[in-house]
Amino acid sequence: YARDADRSQYCGLRWDEAGLSYAHVVARDAGGRRAWTSIVSACKACNARKGSRSCDEAGMWPLRTPLEPSSLPLHGPRIAAATAPDEWQDFLGAWAR
Repeated sequence: YARDADRSQYCGLRWDEAGLSYAHVVARDAGGRRAWTSIVSACKACNARKGSRSCDEAGMWPLRTPLEPSSLPLHGPRIAAATAPDEWQDFLGAWAR
């Protein structure tokens, strides 16, 4: 999701992790592989709409060509201090703020 800036590569909208899934540009049952160059971030609605069809069949193409990144940004843990257990509060410190 970080590579694609948390955006669905079909509709272009930004989503949180719960709203995204990964989508095979070439469906697995059509020989698509699980590799950087064949997977994009997609919202669940776009992923379901494309289904196992090819981009041409679905009329849906990724906004950007999927490439293997040379690096990815580091992210701290995504834990909200308000919902984390009390015993985690000291550990979370600035990460949760």
